[in-house]
Amino acid sequence: MILRWFAICGVALASFAIGGCARQATASAIAPLSTTDRAGNVAKIVQMVSQQCFDRAPDLGAFENGLKASGWAFTRTQRAETANPRALDTWDVPNVTVIRGQMAKDRIWVCSLLIKQPAAPSLSALRAALSKEAGTEPGADGEWWWNRVPTRKLHMTADGNGERGQNLFINVEIYRLPWWQGLLG
Repeated sequence: MILRWFAICGVALASFAIGGCARQATASAIAPLSTTDRAGNVAKIVQMVSQQCFDRAPDLGAFENGLKASGWAFTRTQRAETANPRALDTWDVPNVTVIRGQMAKDRIWVCSLLIKQPAAPSLSALRAALSKEAGTEPGADGEWWWNRVPTRKLHMTADGNGERGQNLFINVEIYRLPWWQGLLG
């Protein structure tokens, strides 16, 4: 009986460990955003959100390597003070600002993209593409909640609308769940 329990738990833990790493997006080059084909920017923005915010926000080194791999010539414009959990790291390229928050209490990270109006696509097209990438639709409040892996819950919002002359702002909160909560659901 005890041997069987260890066998079942061992398979569950192995599956959990593999699942925790298997979905990380590969950091790769992303074509620059266009100010003349804003609709064509949707896929590029979604790739950047997935590459940076879904998987790399908790690790500053991986986050910076992902920004370099994108091929966009980011300039770091603000460095967070480690003593201040509310401090932010920011990087800029023309028409885009990427923001990374340090870990807040309860193991929460924040990653945001500000797409300035000259490159901002329509919100409806962006929402549809973000839903496909997240594998879920937003709730009635227009916000997405889902588990990327068993130990990581994500909350995402997207606001603004390039078609209305507005900037777009995408915010992703990453909640690290305790291992046991990931196993039990």
